Amino acid sequence: SEERVKRLEKLGFVWEVYDFTWEEKFDLLSRYREEKGDCLMPRLHATNEGVALGRWVGNQRTAKSKGKLSEERVKRLEGLGFVWEPFDAT
Repeated sequence: SEERVKRLEKLGFVWEVYDFTWEEKFDLLSRYREEKGDCLMPRLHATNEGVALGRWVGNQRTAKSKGKLSEERVKRLEGLGFVWEPFDAT
């Protein structure tokens, strides 16, 4: 019912888990960039909390190369200085 939906949302219930997770990882990448000055990281990089951020970065590159990353997300990543071809940047 609508009342249940409102109660769940008041508790912070997440309806779109994929979008929520993407935003969390994007925020972590943004913090990484603030600390390190770029978005280049080893594929196996993990945060202090154990989040496999390097894997997520690689997955974004793969998704873009397959045409499965939205233009909005591409622009947001590029706004951070995201490098799509890391081997060309070194």
